Amino acid sequence: MLVRQLEKKFGSLREDIRQRVNTADAEQLLDWSERLLDARSLNEVFGS
Repeated sequence: MLVRQLEKKFGSLREDIRQRVNTADAEQLLDWSERLLDARSLNEVFGS
């Protein structure tokens, strides 16, 4: 679900971002999901 939300907001995702989301644990996914609400870039979501 997070991948779909990220794509809706930022467009097509790089493969490394997809892999990062697909291998994250539930706590990390929740953190990223909350950051996505206010983020203006993928860097703001993932902190990198």
